[in-house]
Amino acid sequence: MFAKTFDYELATICSWRGRKQNYKIENLKIIKFMSEAVHHLFPNITDHLMEQAGTSWFRSAQQRFARQKNV
Repeated sequence: MFAKTFDYELATICSWRGRKQNYKIENLKIIKFMSEAVHHLFPNITDHLMEQAGTSWFRSAQQRFARQKNV
């Protein structure tokens, strides 16, 4: 879901909470819309699980971007 919305290069300068001088994305409207869509499709998913998934995805963005450049 994040890969369809955020380019890997953009994701390298973002983080869920804005750590390490990155752009904070947890409060963006697009994230809220994505969260609502996930909750609608999967009612058992908690906000904490969404945060964990987002944090993990953005943390790995640099590695995915480097791999994409080498292909």
